[in-house]
Amino acid sequence: MSTTGHIEPNLTGPLSIDSNTMDMTTTWTLPPDHPVFAGHFPGHPIIPGALLLDQAVYLACEQLDLPAASLKIGNAKFLHPAGPGEVLQFAFNRKANGSILFTIHSGSTQVATGVLAALTP
Repeated sequence: MSTTGHIEPNLTGPLSIDSNTMDMTTTWTLPPDHPVFAGHFPGHPIIPGALLLDQAVYLACEQLDLPAASLKIGNAKFLHPAGPGEVLQFAFNRKANGSILFTIHSGSTQVATGVLAALTP
């Protein structure tokens, strides 16, 4: 885990960016032996929602070359739990107003959706 709280990405696939639409996708996997699973939840581990959101912000900043911690969660909806070792696909769509729509999938299952917005001073 980094000093800012996010877990350094374990990207398992290539980054893909469509320069016409500013769509970006990348994959990430949280190893099954990661300590977060010991307490969330014993016997039925799932990736904490806060960690999924943190990774969405981190990956968007990293891959879109934005300053660290320049985004906030505008809104988010969790649709399905994700477990240890699942390959998660993060997709981002940058809008003209500066917001970034995101979705997280595990295979064909949608795990979460939301909007990232720029922090205002």
